[in-house]
Amino acid sequence: MLAGALLLFLYSPHPKQKVIPIVFLAASLLFAIVADSIYCRQTLLGIFYSSELIDAGWIASGLLVGLAGLSQFESVRSEEMGSEPVVRSRLFTRLSSIRSYLPYIILF
Repeated sequence: MLAGALLLFLYSPHPKQKVIPIVFLAASLLFAIVADSIYCRQTLLGIFYSSELIDAGWIASGLLVGLAGLSQFESVRSEEMGSEPVVRSRLFTRLSSIRSYLPYIILF
């Protein structure tokens, strides 16, 4: 369902649609796919134990969906007020500060 929502946003965007919620949804989908793949592999090998690092992937996936909703709400609210979203500039600042670590996060 999340992949369907992401595809819907990508292929039929609203003219005022912001990029940030789509990025959060894509990241959430990526975290879920990676966590589920690791879970399947560990289960097949018989080495899966609960409360390991893989659980953080599922939690991060859910949190990113929530952040997508919050960022969409903030952008709509700021458009109604006639100003540029405040969250957008702070978010880009935070994302640019961790950009150099993304290859290492992906490898982990």
